[in-house]
Amino acid sequence: MVSAVVEAASVAAGQVADGKEKMVDMKYPKWIYNFLSEQEIDSVAQTVKKAESKASGEIVPVIVRRSSSIGHLPILLTSLFLILFFLINGFNFIDHEFKIYFSNIFAVIGSYIALAVLTGLFYLVSLKFTCLKWVQRLLLSDQEMSVQVGERALLEFYLNHVTKTEFKTGILIFISLMERQTIVLGDEAISKKIPKEAWQEIVSIIIRSVKENKTAEGLKSAINKCGEILSQHFPSEAKNPDELDNHLVIKD
Repeated sequence: MVSAVVEAASVAAGQVADGKEKMVDMKYPKWIYNFLSEQEIDSVAQTVKKAESKASGEIVPVIVRRSSSIGHLPILLTSLFLILFFLINGFNFIDHEFKIYFSNIFAVIGSYIALAVLTGLFYLVSLKFTCLKWVQRLLLSDQEMSVQVGERALLEFYLNHVTKTEFKTGILIFISLMERQTIVLGDEAISKKIPKEAWQEIVSIIIRSVKENKTAEGLKSAINKCGEILSQHFPSEAKNPDELDNHLVIKD
């Protein structure tokens, strides 16, 4: 009986251990490892902490997989495939094929069936293609992406409590990977002293680093730049509490 209890406890402990391993494996979304390693993610957090120590402000870096809605893209691509098909083959293609095998009575019905099958095949192909980032960027207009990235950045600004600092000196560094766009937002006190143009260098650094597959390097450079700007206008005081978490926020 005792041995059975010990064995059961051992199995339970093993299951807990396996569960912990799985939790460690799922610490971050899989897609982020195409851009950052766990060591680089941790180093970003350390960079935030160091940059904030020199100023009375908080820096919140946020990186998302994408901001734009892509649910409609398979339908859009399917429509483009159908248009291209009929431009190449002509609208009489399906009708002609069925007239070879069926009488004229069934030709129209057969044409509709063939069109439905063809549309289904194009839709399945479109589902695969629209999973690719370059296809998503190709099918979305620059204006559409910019608007949705801006809306997502503003949402993350509030969700991550950047507005909750005592002196209104929070900064959001927002990166949307699929669109390859970056936005830097400052809270009230920062906006009054620092013009929007001052963030352009930071935006350029990040965009260039993402394209060159040096995301961590660019993000840390951007954080350091933000720290320098904060220290110039809002230098660190004797009382300088860490009001927000020093970590890289990663979301889909």
